[in-house]
Parts: sequence; C-alpha cells; structure tokens
Amino acid sequence: MKKSFSEFFHLSQQEKICEKAMLVRAAASVLIIVICLAVMGTSAYAYFTCNVTSNSNVLKAATFEVQVKVTDQNGADLPVSGQNELEVSLKAGETYTVEIERVGDAKTGFVIIKAEGCNMVYYTCQLGKGTEGNIPDITFTLMPTFDTTVTFDRSWGTSSYFADYVNNGINKEEYIIDNESIKMIVNGITNPASYSLDDTSEDNINQENNEQQIDTTEKQENEKNSIWELIQNE
Repeated sequence: MKKSFSEFFHLSQQEKICEKAMLVRAAASVLIIVICLAVMGTSAYAYFTCNVTSNSNVLKAATFEVQVKVTDQNGADLPVSGQNELEVSLKAGETYTVEIERVGDAKTGFVIIKAEGCNMVYYTCQLGKGTEGNIPDITFTLMPTFDTTVTFDRSWGTSSYFADYVNNGINKEEYIIDNESIKMIVNGITNPASYSLDDTSEDNINQENNEQQIDTTEKQENEKNSIWELIQNE
C-alpha cells in the first residue's frame, strides 16, 4: 500500500521540470488573453466616444402674406387696416376694384373674403408659384348692396373649390377668379341706391305685385261707389 502511494504521488526531477514548463506556458497564455481584452476594450471605447461635428440646421416655416389694395370708382385708394385680418369699409351702390398680391415664400394659398350682413363667404383662386392654378396676384370688382365692412383673411394651403374649377371647370359663385365682378348681397336685400329699371330681384317683384293689388282694390272701390250713386239718382 505504501509502495503504491509513493509511486502515484512521487514526482521525479524530470517531471517537475515539465510541470514548470507547463506553468510558464499557461501564464503566457493568460497574459496574452489579458492583453487582447485590453486592446479590445480600448478600441471599443474609442469607437463609442467618437465626436462628430455638423453645421447647425435652421428650420424656417413658410409664410403666406398678402397685400390688399382697394380703389373706388373714382380711382381713389381706400384705407385698408388690420394685421391678422385686413378690412375696408365700402358704401352701397358703388363699384370697387380690389387688387390682392401674394408675398412671402409659401408655395400656395388663398384669401377668404367676408362682409358684414352678407351670408356668402368668398374664396379667391390659388395665389402662389410653381404649380398649376397659381397666380401671383388677382384683380376683381366688388359691388355691395348696402354699406358694409369687408374683411380679407389669408389662408395657407389649397381651398376646396380649386379642384372643381381646375379639373371640372366649375366656377361656383363663391369662388373668385381673376377679373371677375362680384355683387355682394348684404342682408338679403338690394339697396335702393343700386336699384335699376331692369332689376328683377324677388323683393322688387313682390313690391310691384303689392302696388298692383293696391291699385286694383282702389279701382274696385271707385266702381262700387259710382254704381251706388247711379242707383240713388234713379
């Protein structure tokens, strides 16, 4: 038993030399592994801490502005006031020339036109550049039937009437094109100052019918009175 233990655990001088050699090789392998890990860590650190410098990018929104000029029938310019909405006061029975010019760098836009007492809201054609249907400015005439204040509100984008007019050729009453004349009916009636002999509006027709009924009633009364006088004289 003792002999077997000694043979199993006893190391000769040659075997010790081999063990030392193995330890040196193992230590060298560990050192190489450590160096490789250090190199990998250094390269990764350099990659993730790389600084990239770019010039500043400035984002600027497109703007759509308009300039409105209103001239009366005598050629005099009317004062147009306001900031967000431009407005001008117009008199009944007169014809006014309106010129709207687009300014700013927006590709397209339009102007919404309203008048106090008028139920109709008007939209100009597209004012812009570079696409079909866009023109830089528009000129048209306004004829209000009563004294009123007209407002001009700019709107960026495309109006809902643009497609009907360009694709289908439909020019609705509320869609204003270049060189068009617009009669603005205020409060649904026509001012007597703008009344003409050929005016066939519903209000004037009703008024004429009422006058005819009054004349007919008076004639009938006069005829009855004449017949009664004749009977009494007989």
